[in-house]
Amino acid sequence: MSMNSPKTPQARGMTLVELLLTVTLLSAILAAAGGLIVSTARSHALSARAAGPAEQLEQALNRVEQDVESAQPFFGIPAQGSATQYEFARVERGVWLRVQLRFEPDAFGGTALIREEFLWGASDGQPLRRETLASIGQGAFAYAKEDADGQLVWEGGWDGARDGVPRLVRVTPGIMLHSGQEPAVFSRVIRYPAGALPVLEPSP
Repeated sequence: MSMNSPKTPQARGMTLVELLLTVTLLSAILAAAGGLIVSTARSHALSARAAGPAEQLEQALNRVEQDVESAQPFFGIPAQGSATQYEFARVERGVWLRVQLRFEPDAFGGTALIREEFLWGASDGQPLRRETLASIGQGAFAYAKEDADGQLVWEGGWDGARDGVPRLVRVTPGIMLHSGQEPAVFSRVIRYPAGALPVLEPSP
């Protein structure tokens, strides 16, 4: 009586056609995943670039707000303003400073929000400090005062010798968030707490 050993299945290798199909399928999956990664990275980069100018502008507007809210009336020296520049007094460590905030053209065809500090009465005209707070596309100041009916009206210029201190100062900068689109315009309204500007009466 003979004992027949059970037949074991023989291992079969992949054919050339199966190998090519597997490689093609894996390549397609990797290409799709790679495209998704590149697209996501590009989207994040665009978002970061858009957040950059907006963040810079937010910090600049916070600085302007601190300046304007800490402004104080300086005897005989009026606050002055136009659509592109606002000038006022503030005290820092017991020293009276003249602060200028202004929008001026920059070297790249845009606009820079500039902050300069001067000593009151300095004859050389050189600022103690000059900072570029933000690079933007456009910007303007406006000033609010009460009309004859007690209503607040906005004006593009300000004469402190005639009108005292504005009740409110509005800063309206615009920045480019995405290329090819219109600038996004932001607006910050700042309350001026100094009240009416006192004027020294001439001595008799």
